[in-house]
Amino acid sequence: MPRLSYFGILIVVLTLCADYQARTERKAFLDASAKCANITLTPAPAIAACSAVIGRAPKAGWAYANRGLAYSSNMQQDLAIADLDTAINIDPNYAWAYAVRAVVYHVKGDREHEIADFTKAIALNPADAQSYSNRALAYLQNGETELAIADTSRAIEINPKLVAAYINRAAAHKKIGDDARAIDDYRSALALKPGDQTSIDGLKRLGVGG
Repeated sequence: MPRLSYFGILIVVLTLCADYQARTERKAFLDASAKCANITLTPAPAIAACSAVIGRAPKAGWAYANRGLAYSSNMQQDLAIADLDTAINIDPNYAWAYAVRAVVYHVKGDREHEIADFTKAIALNPADAQSYSNRALAYLQNGETELAIADTSRAIEINPKLVAAYINRAAAHKKIGDDARAIDDYRSALALKPGDQTSIDGLKRLGVGG
């Protein structure tokens, strides 16, 4: 069996090292991707993970969107907006990025941009019940009660189990003095989520129990 020369051994060692490094880097990237994709992760590790993904894949719009969500959870709203802007620039049809940016605008109290972004998210994904419900809340806070009722009703058509939609519609009904429908909506929310404190408090303000 022929013996490898010194340089032959060196090449083998270097090849093995390169292969090990590549596998290690790939595993680290996959681990970071999994953490970045986990939107329930606490902000600091989520931001770190998404930053690692972006470092390796600067066109990964989803990673910017998820880091934006993490920044928002960390009360860094301007950084969140910047990341979501980037995600949308990468993919102008990224419905979820518009929905997340709308939530950030909600936190900032910017109703105009919030409603515009929810509207865009809904246009791109008409089955997005959550965005209908969220836009309804923005309409309600903007004094556009009938639009809020229309949006929550559409959200409930899409997803009859969306508790927030019933709560938001109840608030809208109460605002226009339709207490009977408000009571029905709060009770529907409680049927789906027993013990929901918002619904219980809403019923108490209307003078009834759950």
